[in-house]
Amino acid sequence: MLGSALYRVLAIFLVILAAPPLQAAAEADIGNRIIDTLESWRGGGQSVMIAAPVVGAFYASRGYRPAWSDGRNRDDMIASIHGAAAAGLNPDEYHLREIERLVKGDGSAAVQAELDILLTDALFVLGYHYRFGKVDPESVNPHWNIPNRFGEEDPVALVSSALDRHAVPELLAQLEPKHNFYQRLKTALADYRSLQLAGGWPEIPEGETLRLGADDSRVVLLRRRLLLTRDLQQGAADSSVFDADVDRAVRVFQYRMGLSDDGVVGKDTLAALNVPVETRIQQIRINLERARWILHDLDAHAVVVNVAGFMAYVTEGEEVTWMTRVQVGKPYHMTPLFRDEVSYIEINPTWTVPYSISSKELLPKIKKDPDYLADRNMIVLDRNGKQVDPAGIDWNSLSANRFPYTLRQQPGPDNALGRIKFMFPNEHAVYLHDTPSKSLFERDYRVFSHGCIRVQNPYLLAQILLDDNEKWSVEKIEAAVDSRVTQRIVLDRKIPIYLTYWTAAVDDDLEVNFSRDPYNRDGRVLAGLDKPFVAPERVRERASQISGNESGNR
Repeated sequence: MLGSALYRVLAIFLVILAAPPLQAAAEADIGNRIIDTLESWRGGGQSVMIAAPVVGAFYASRGYRPAWSDGRNRDDMIASIHGAAAAGLNPDEYHLREIERLVKGDGSAAVQAELDILLTDALFVLGYHYRFGKVDPESVNPHWNIPNRFGEEDPVALVSSALDRHAVPELLAQLEPKHNFYQRLKTALADYRSLQLAGGWPEIPEGETLRLGADDSRVVLLRRRLLLTRDLQQGAADSSVFDADVDRAVRVFQYRMGLSDDGVVGKDTLAALNVPVETRIQQIRINLERARWILHDLDAHAVVVNVAGFMAYVTEGEEVTWMTRVQVGKPYHMTPLFRDEVSYIEINPTWTVPYSISSKELLPKIKKDPDYLADRNMIVLDRNGKQVDPAGIDWNSLSANRFPYTLRQQPGPDNALGRIKFMFPNEHAVYLHDTPSKSLFERDYRVFSHGCIRVQNPYLLAQILLDDNEKWSVEKIEAAVDSRVTQRIVLDRKIPIYLTYWTAAVDDDLEVNFSRDPYNRDGRVLAGLDKPFVAPERVRERASQISGNESGNR
């Protein structure tokens, strides 16, 4: 390793060789100041750098020549920082105020050096946030395993190439998700910010339930509210009568909010109408961040479950080809969020009751009702897996802490898993399955399970995943079910499945659909978006590796 003083001389010498005489002198002075500033900030001075190791590696790779002498690149970068707001990010996170102050400064070498470094740091950090998200998903989702890969690209080389080609905006666009879902959310964010600037929407006071035929002064406010979010057509009359136009608009609004679309403005619908536009903007920002975690590496063909929206989708590329309602885990039995692959389908499954359920929830019911097990087609197994007669067990002597049996429900229409299940073996023992509790799909808030996902239309999902209509049409699947024989069907190719959590989405008509936040996860993502960025440990390790590689190449 060369000594610091000797290395400084060589770095400045390289700058002089690389530029015309007058320009070389100015760049040499700025380069010298860049070295001083980097060393000062690294040494515990007034460091505002976020990506310090990578910034240092970048300047080392170019002999400490300034990177932003070209006004076009500098202007493009400043515009790009302003543009981060359109993605739900805060431009001030990327030194915007300090950069704009330095641009107006005295133009000295010291000012130019600080400006150069801050522009570079801003580009690396903004690029990282577009590609991987600002908030670490593992910090807010305890079971997160959805990959967002670093890839083989060298960030130093990417930035150097973009500057050489005057292509900073193109680089950032390349790093941002291109998926329609993401782009539509950005459009929605712009729309809702416009509504905010115009004063938002009126609050509708509490009162009698509003429905078709009502004549109430609050209907005037309701009309104005629905017009602002395009649920009511512009041509509708401004009156106090709840007519067919308002009824239709309320149903559209309810559908977008994940509520029962009955056209009645009751307690839940009124609460959704009165959510401030500022809150909706934050929801969109939160879900833009979630999109940055997932959409870069989403498999082309997949099953995607939106736990917060109580829906499951089959996707092909960027298109949703099929969807169905689902029921998910209760707030104290949360459905985990992760990626896996559906490998087989089981028709007429048995249900081996988890120990925590059998010992804590079912045991008290068995004690009260001697016929409980028989009525539900359940058998009892001892620790060796041998079936035992429940009549010979002293149930009253057992407790949640002393329960040496396994309960298994046999196949049939009343089986808790229904007539079919979709397996993607995982550490959480979570899977998709049918259910005898069909009526619960009519509810708009569907948190009923112990963590598994209940599917409203499992036979259709099975047909789609098996992808062999001649062998496995819906009719043939129904016939296999009617046989009551347990049958495992291994898929010819495993299908990726994503258990995700979206509280805002945009449909094909560019209308924003909002969901409630059943597991109260939005707050932690929003807090992460609004506080200073701290790189996760794995990112710091990667940055140090890049810095080390560049040091070795000096």
